[in-house]
Amino acid sequence: MVISDHLDWKDEEAHLVLLQEKINAYLAILQDEKWVRKKAKGAQYVNIMIFFLSDITENCEKFLQAVQDQVGQYGVKITATIADDGFRNDIDQAMSKENQAQEDTSPTENQQPKKRGFPFFGKRDK
Repeated sequence: MVISDHLDWKDEEAHLVLLQEKINAYLAILQDEKWVRKKAKGAQYVNIMIFFLSDITENCEKFLQAVQDQVGQYGVKITATIADDGFRNDIDQAMSKENQAQEDTSPTENQQPKKRGFPFFGKRDK
């Protein structure tokens, strides 16, 4: 199970609450008996992997350790990975290009936005 965390830590409390909600949602899935029946036989644990775009705070480290301490006894493992500077730079560049493309294609006051559609949802030939 994977959590992708792209948020910064400007509002640490709100960020930790969101992270807790995501983890709790996954734990609720794991508690569902239907999921347990479908789980691979012989699995010793389930891994919830969290990928952080920004460096985590000391409070986040403490939070993740507390969560691991609580869920470890139930066969759940929490792992965290923090993006390196190269990956962050790649994301920043991609976002800059996307923002520029949106600015270049945004309609003027007199233009109607182009309708977008998915061609495969059109009528099929019989």
